[in-house]
Amino acid sequence: MLWSLVGVHSSKIPFRISDGVDAAQQAKFLLVHPLMIITVLWNTAKVSLLSLSGQFIGVLGWLDAPLPRWFYHFEGILFIISATLSLLYFRKNSLKKYFAKNGLIFLLFFGTMCSVSLALYLIWTPVGGHEIEGLQGRYFIPLAMFSILFFPNSKKVNFISTKNIEKMEITLLIFSVWVSFFVVIQTIFSRYW
Repeated sequence: MLWSLVGVHSSKIPFRISDGVDAAQQAKFLLVHPLMIITVLWNTAKVSLLSLSGQFIGVLGWLDAPLPRWFYHFEGILFIISATLSLLYFRKNSLKKYFAKNGLIFLLFFGTMCSVSLALYLIWTPVGGHEIEGLQGRYFIPLAMFSILFFPNSKKVNFISTKNIEKMEITLLIFSVWVSFFVVIQTIFSRYW
């Protein structure tokens, strides 16, 4: 928030003034009402979480060309399968280290998500708003690339041979890339032609 006041204030071109958006006034509002941050984040999650997760997976165009509904479920199932396969690499003897590392990573993820959200609260939401306006799921895609840090770091697999798990992972990757490719092409054709 300090950077927003000091670094951005000198170079920011105000917009949406007629809607009551003022980053400096919003920052002052949050400094006077610090518990409002929790309320705003909670309200935003309650109202927009489903929409944001859909946008995170993909909504094309100006958020006016959603992918087929089944594809969002497909991606959810794919995530669960991938996470399950990754957990096969877990080692019992590294349990304490694993939870300590993941606790720190989770705090960094959560802090970054809150920072992105609060930045939009400052520059896009009318002063004193009860939820964040302008937030889109795509803003969290760079953060998702680091989610691999949550999974165990091991080359040995439990319960299944390493060759079999590698074949399953490669098959899953190739299948998901092709499904995604065809879904995006179909959505583009149906939206623009």
